[in-house]
Amino acid sequence: MTKRLFLLLTAIAAIAVVAIYIPPDEFYPAGFATLATPFLLIGTAIALVYFLFQKSRWSLAPAAVIVLFLVITNGMFSLGLHKEGAGDRETVKVISYNVNALNYFDRSQKYTGTLTAFASWLSNVRPDIVCLQETVPANFYKILPSYYRYFSGKETLEGDSLGLFIISRYPIAFAGKREFAFNSFNRLIWADVVINHDTIRVINVHLKSYNFYKASRLRKLKNIKGGLMARSYHAKLIRNFIDESPYRVVLCGDLNEPPHSYVYHTLSHKLRNAFEDAGTGYSYTYNFLGSPVRIDNIFASDGVVFSSYKAYHDITLSDHFPIEADIVLQDRD
Repeated sequence: MTKRLFLLLTAIAAIAVVAIYIPPDEFYPAGFATLATPFLLIGTAIALVYFLFQKSRWSLAPAAVIVLFLVITNGMFSLGLHKEGAGDRETVKVISYNVNALNYFDRSQKYTGTLTAFASWLSNVRPDIVCLQETVPANFYKILPSYYRYFSGKETLEGDSLGLFIISRYPIAFAGKREFAFNSFNRLIWADVVINHDTIRVINVHLKSYNFYKASRLRKLKNIKGGLMARSYHAKLIRNFIDESPYRVVLCGDLNEPPHSYVYHTLSHKLRNAFEDAGTGYSYTYNFLGSPVRIDNIFASDGVVFSSYKAYHDITLSDHFPIEADIVLQDRD
């Protein structure tokens, strides 16, 4: 009986692992399967230990599933093997951070203190390009005042704006937005940033969250389904926008999806990831129900390489942690 249960669990885990290739907006159960993958893999690891103690040939089954997961899902861990030195080329420091409005909607003095701390930290870090999500533009124009910037957001019911910023030390030639739905908080903004004699397209995105606030259990399940389907569709829109770019691309943002997801796989199939190339070990950018997960990312297209990656776990101004990557533009052939 135990053997059958472990084999069934292993089979279900195998299905969940390959579900990464199925877009949830076309078949939403695939999204639920990928969410369950970490728990299924824990069970698969227990099955592997059980079969090894039994000296059973069935140990090959859970071992194969675990290997399959590690091969398909490259973004869970990193050894930094693809990190490239800058040499004599200029490095560009990029930061991506979901600031969660810096407590603006608390309507209290806490916002002023958080904003001041954020401005001080950013000035000390001295980034070249900053992509921010969930920002309220009030007072943000005073941060890094000599920088160029572009903002796009949606009006809240209280009359505020909430959206995305791209802030750049380098000039911005053109900028624009793509809303994922009419008047949606979730959108894509872009800026063509001129770096010396070259131009790159910086893209900043924020994909739909689950919005569990004050939701019943049934509503939470519906929100999970809606979030999975929406983000799957968003990923396709982002991929198509990248394909249309006349320049090399740097993509930043809050995906609200872990590496073992259709969304991450769709984007990393086209782009390199800062953590995968230049990070070390296991990194996280958000604590989801007490579990550390990496849902904030910096990607880049061919011709843009990463020389470093860092997550600032000591910066607790938001429910997310900021991430930083140094990029280097390779010479064109």
